[in-house]
Amino acid sequence: MPRCSVLQRAIFDVNNDGQDDLVIKWSACFRGNPIDSLYVFPKDSDAVTRLKSGPKGWGVLFDAENKFGGIDSRWFSLDELPLDQTDGIKQGIAGAFIHPFIFHGITYVSIEGLLLDWVAINQYLGKDHFKDVCYFRYQPTVTDTSDK
Repeated sequence: MPRCSVLQRAIFDVNNDGQDDLVIKWSACFRGNPIDSLYVFPKDSDAVTRLKSGPKGWGVLFDAENKFGGIDSRWFSLDELPLDQTDGIKQGIAGAFIHPFIFHGITYVSIEGLLLDWVAINQYLGKDHFKDVCYFRYQPTVTDTSDK
């Protein structure tokens, strides 16, 4: 479990528009559960230097135009998953571990739920919009290993 309140920053093209962005990832705890948030700013933004400790000191993050994850969006809907593969039940990811990564020059974002049952790989399109690429589902199996 991550420490409660870890701030990371990186510069890369998070939305694949050809321009680098300043991406700030904040990992924190909400009611004892870890949860990640990503905040996206122009590459030359002074957002990091404007962060302060204390009440409202992180307002620059919360006021970001491009952000996702965190306590404001605890549900990530698996929109591209056909309902016939889920017994007609809409699926989603509750809570979120968010991990951006670059593969063959394209940025993707992995979103994993607190229950560790689904992983969604998608592309971030900006302003809380995503293009889902694929999903992985963990389905535990129980095997009887007792002697009969």
